[in-house]
Amino acid sequence: MYSKGLPFNTVNDPYWFPMMDVIANFGPGFKPPSMHELRTWILKEEVVEEIGEENVVQVITDNASNYVNAGMRLMERRRRLWWTPCAAHCIDLMLEDIGKLNVHATTLS
Repeated sequence: MYSKGLPFNTVNDPYWFPMMDVIANFGPGFKPPSMHELRTWILKEEVVEEIGEENVVQVITDNASNYVNAGMRLMERRRRLWWTPCAAHCIDLMLEDIGKLNVHATTLS
């Protein structure tokens, strides 16, 4: 808690003690999820769980490889959901590639 600056009132969260109990019961060798797992597919899974799969149709993210993997995992687990990369990001990537073509590079410079 101290090294990451978590507020002391974190222990007042209603999930704190149940979480500690589960970790203690698991015993030595417990491997918690990585930061990457927490901020990608686990977060998306929890959001869908909280809102309800019947209320979520689509999840839109940027095109970073971690989000692509998270989106694919989410669609595998939740057959009714669609993951879509951000259209603006796709267009930006296409325009960057177009700008690299010789015919356009001279015009742009």
